[in-house]
Formats: sequence, structure tokens, C-alpha cells
Amino acid sequence: MKISGFDGSNRKVLEHLGFRIMELRREAKMSQLDLALHAGMSKNYLCDLEHGRRNPSMLVLVRIAHALNVSFPVLFEGVPVLVDEKDERLDSPFLS
Repeated sequence: MKISGFDGSNRKVLEHLGFRIMELRREAKMSQLDLALHAGMSKNYLCDLEHGRRNPSMLVLVRIAHALNVSFPVLFEGVPVLVDEKDERLDSPFLS
């Protein structure tokens, strides 16, 4: 699935975010269905998020953080804000 307006480096940010959501979900011992239901979305949408195929809105991210019982900054730990052309991770504002 192509995300309109997103080049390869931006897509990598979404992939990092999706992996972070998956990581937190697994730490919480939640299935995709459990998290999807608690966050008010379909399991398919959550699956797409976890695989970097969706660009979630701020509201969706807030609902996910709430459903996982984590703060918003925790949701973004280790997620770069930018990835350079060489696909190297740049600093996240939440890691400093």
C-alpha cells in the first residue's frame, strides 16, 4: 500500500512507529484485537499501523497510548522524527 505524499525516509518513520506500537502491545500482553477494541479501531487498521502502512492521526495515537496505558512520549521512545537518505536513524526528541 502506497502512502500518498510519503517518500522512503518518511515511510521508515512510520515503520519505526509501528514497530514501537507492536512492542508496547506485546509487553502489555495484548493481542491486536484487544488493542484495536480498546483504542476504537479495526484489527486490520492496527495491523497496517504496526507494519508502517498507515499514517495515523494524532487522535489515533492518543487513543493507542491510552489503551496501552502509557504516556504519549513513551509511545515515541526510539522512534526517529526523521530518517536521512542513507536510511540512518536521526535523533528522536523524546530520547534527550
